[in-house]
Amino acid sequence: MFALIGVEARAGLVHDPSITPELAYLNFAAQFPSVGWLFGQNNGVDAAFGSGVLIHPNFVLTAAHLALEVDNNPATTYDSYDFGVGSNFSNNPGESHISYKAFVHPDYISFGNGPDLALLYFEVPFTSVNPPAFYGGAVAVGDQVSIAGYGEYGTPSIGLQGYDGNRRAGSNYIDAIDSPNGYFDTRLRRPINMDFNPLGILVTPGDSGGGWFVEVGGEFQLAGITSFWGGTPLYNGTSSATYLTHEIGGWIKETQSAAVPEPSAFLFFTILISVVGVYKGTARWLPGQRSKIVG
Repeated sequence: MFALIGVEARAGLVHDPSITPELAYLNFAAQFPSVGWLFGQNNGVDAAFGSGVLIHPNFVLTAAHLALEVDNNPATTYDSYDFGVGSNFSNNPGESHISYKAFVHPDYISFGNGPDLALLYFEVPFTSVNPPAFYGGAVAVGDQVSIAGYGEYGTPSIGLQGYDGNRRAGSNYIDAIDSPNGYFDTRLRRPINMDFNPLGILVTPGDSGGGWFVEVGGEFQLAGITSFWGGTPLYNGTSSATYLTHEIGGWIKETQSAAVPEPSAFLFFTILISVVGVYKGTARWLPGQRSKIVG
């Protein structure tokens, strides 16, 4: 089942190719150009990998646990963050810029405990993609959501196969909402289930910080941020995201104002927030060279 919480997970566990061709997931991912790849760096060396969502030309929303070198210590943000919006972080990285400012949500304590959110400020704005609108409605159990990220690839038959650099996207149904903690979850359906979804997907390591979207009038609006995943990479595994509530929207707006030296000359987005997601199993990529991520 899918849940909204805060862990680095990957949106890469998909149906076997005999059920849904891999190309279907890659093509669907093109609907989410604001979802990009993200590397946390120390001294210019990649130290962590995940995903993020461009919510403004100068701001990226991602998972707090991805932005921290030590998960339960908000003072341990990385030196810099390399973010890009290409469909493949290796072969087609797209427009990319470096951030030197990370703002972790003040109520985040540790993985799965508190809003798993961090906001990154980029002095150089992104110009090649448009940020998504925030979902202003209330997400309910049974609602369909679409999930995008750069997590490891795998299927229930073969398990996780490592990173290939691709952005994938699929959809699923909300199975549970943890109101006190602001997370929601979803489950990967088997083909025999009555509510089987041909584009079903489960997040995996590397998906943390990616987006959960609700379609409104043909437009995909941002409702949550991938946090963690649970169970094994099989059918009925779970995914979670941080719910982007109106309160979260207020924090984003205040943080944007504080991050910019001259707010009067800066255009802020009006945040109409709804959902943020969290995962129960962190999927943070371990330190190493970027080339080693691609399996």
